[in-house]
Amino acid sequence: MEGIGQDFVPGALHFEFIDEMIEVTDKESFLAARRLTREEGIFVGGSSGTALAGTLKLAERLSEKDVVVVLLPDTGERYLSKIYNDDWMRENRFLIPEKITLRFVLQAKRGVPQVISIDPVTTVRKALDLLSEHNISQLPVLDKGTSVGSVDESELMSAVLGNPALFDAPVSSLMEPPFPAVHIDENINQAIAFLSKKHAAVLVTEEGKVSGIVTRFDVIEYMSR
Repeated sequence: MEGIGQDFVPGALHFEFIDEMIEVTDKESFLAARRLTREEGIFVGGSSGTALAGTLKLAERLSEKDVVVVLLPDTGERYLSKIYNDDWMRENRFLIPEKITLRFVLQAKRGVPQVISIDPVTTVRKALDLLSEHNISQLPVLDKGTSVGSVDESELMSAVLGNPALFDAPVSSLMEPPFPAVHIDENINQAIAFLSKKHAAVLVTEEGKVSGIVTRFDVIEYMSR
């Protein structure tokens, strides 16, 4: 936690009066601070979240007759861009819903537009350029927003190595079947079921339209955080 655990011991600290220390993680601290702000209207920062989270752990061992006092040492206005920023919380894996949907996985993707696609008349040369430009291995083929096929970098390269004339052929002549589609609010396990088989990617749909794509790399990167 920022501000906690500095490399000096303040003179006001007397270890002889401390009976126990309770460990609290960053995630527990941030979520406790947000909960206190949301449920009680007390706008606090991460240090207060730490104090509250530790107090709640202690309270689990106490009875209804016990009285607990917790000191809240900071306010929340310094943390608007972090603790109270949903995007920052998601990116740093602190804000995780009980149900991990594809919407959450898409929001966690960094640096790549959510959908990079081509249409059936795009040339193989252009498709390979897009794959190289964005450092990706596959592309969905969309015709007026409808998924009609897919292309894979290794398959395209093998084809043009065998027949260089295919560089200027439309991808419709070489494309594979479309990637499976999963609704954006479906559990990530729906996508994993496809990705663990032969499918390299799944399309994410919302309101009947393709709104994103999730690859095996995206899921593995998410799971490894």
